[in-house]
Amino acid sequence: MGQWFLLAPLLFVAGEAAAIERYTSTSMSCARISQALASGPAILQFPSSGGGGMRYDRYFGSRASCPPFQTAVKASVPASDTQSCQVYRCVDKNRQQSR
Repeated sequence: MGQWFLLAPLLFVAGEAAAIERYTSTSMSCARISQALASGPAILQFPSSGGGGMRYDRYFGSRASCPPFQTAVKASVPASDTQSCQVYRCVDKNRQQSR
């Protein structure tokens, strides 16, 4: 019975990760990306500027979306109508302070 309590948080995280939406940012306008991120985080993928395939990460629509142990940093992704659509990415607070 005690092992179930140890596994329960892992099952929740796995379920949350499986439910996240995935988009190709260059097939969406910046306004559509903002609208999609307003309903929650999403995986955005886009061609690498160096030509090395696709890049992807989890992005958010606002600073308030990060968990307590993380902080939001501004990021930008290419969209169909602009090369720089502003979004947010969460990073560990310790990692942010060391930069």
